[in-house]
Amino acid sequence: MAEAPLPAATVWRYAALGLPLAMPTVAVYVLLPTWYAEAFGLSLSLIGAILLLTRLFDVFTDPLIGLMLDRQSKQNPRRAILVGGLLCAPALLLLVNPPAAQAAPALLFGLLLLYLGWTLIQVPYLAWLPRLHADSLQRNRAAGGREALTLAGLLLSAAFPALSALAGLGLQPGLNLLVTVTLLSGLAALWALWQIPVETVNAGSLSRADLRLLRDNKLALRLLIGWFLNGLANGFPAVLFPLFVSAYLGGDDSDRGLFILLYFGAAVLSLPLWLRLSQRVPRTRLWCLAMLLAILAFAPAPLLDPSLAVAFIPICLVTGAALGADLTLPHVIQAEVADWDRYRFRAARTSLLFACWNMATKLALALSAGLAFTLLGASGFDAESPEPLWLLGLIYALLPCVCKAVAIMLLWRFPLQRRHHRAIRLRLARANLAEPHDETTAAVTADDPDPGRMQRHEN
Repeated sequence: MAEAPLPAATVWRYAALGLPLAMPTVAVYVLLPTWYAEAFGLSLSLIGAILLLTRLFDVFTDPLIGLMLDRQSKQNPRRAILVGGLLCAPALLLLVNPPAAQAAPALLFGLLLLYLGWTLIQVPYLAWLPRLHADSLQRNRAAGGREALTLAGLLLSAAFPALSALAGLGLQPGLNLLVTVTLLSGLAALWALWQIPVETVNAGSLSRADLRLLRDNKLALRLLIGWFLNGLANGFPAVLFPLFVSAYLGGDDSDRGLFILLYFGAAVLSLPLWLRLSQRVPRTRLWCLAMLLAILAFAPAPLLDPSLAVAFIPICLVTGAALGADLTLPHVIQAEVADWDRYRFRAARTSLLFACWNMATKLALALSAGLAFTLLGASGFDAESPEPLWLLGLIYALLPCVCKAVAIMLLWRFPLQRRHHRAIRLRLARANLAEPHDETTAAVTADDPDPGRMQRHEN
């Protein structure tokens, strides 16, 4: 019997945490690095080194926390999420209120604490998705709701600087207001999560052999590399966006706010389109088409100058729409690969797999931020002397296009499709997640394609 669809209330209770998780994102990734350079006089090279160091720390905590969660005797994601929230609150307050004479240490320790808290929230939160429902369409609904609220949080975050300026507040008071709203919405989201029934899962212990099998899961590795390359492509323009608008396009804070709102607004409005298209087009193929769309829109960006700044508006709209696909499609594909891992290798390591994908995101952001600021700093580029502009345009737009193109080539013929996932879920249910494969569960019918055949196509 088919499982009943997810109730709308459950979808939005699960999605609620996306709002407070996203609200500080624009401030931390986009505004803070430039603000620390402009307000406290930190060099771009120092900021790049701090961002790279803290992100590398963040990268290595992900698999450790994933292992810890998978080894818990009873997996309940809400406890780790609560601990993470308690770490994020003081970290955010420190980052937006650094001692002027100790700005660099405040940036360093604030980011370390924030990233640790974020990991404790994100890994169990993302790994919760496969447990919400067995059907990919229902998971897509939950992921779509989560990313809709995530983008709403990004829009609020992007609007805060402009709203603060209209209210006569400076950037720092606006950031403090943003942190306050984030903490209050975080409390409400935690309350919503506690209303979702959670069936605790007894986790098997992970052996060394289980960990070695991660290297053998070619589907997970292939998706991980593509996810990393796309994250790298998104990271370069995100961290350089304020500098590109001011130095390349001759814009000011109000222009930055407008472009950010257009970008994330297009992403929000595109979510229903990607959800509908995913019912007709294979998700990996659809994701590749979205990346191709972003390449076509983003490639002309280095040709702009202050007289052509208005042409940046359609670039923001099209790449923002492509971001909607980045936010909704890959997480469902990841959940399907996690099911494949359980079927193929009979291991309970969903949290570890999502931790690895989360780690790839953070490594991409670390490398993009560290490399971008380090390369610009080494060339003599800084906030006061924005030269050479050609290097800024190269890193901001052309490098992301190359990364996305490689990701497309890697994922275009991804073998795990919807019909394979249906067969995998059916066989997991028949085997009750524990019985070894036998001739019965390996039987192939016209309506139940053999997922084992994918093993020959993983490479």
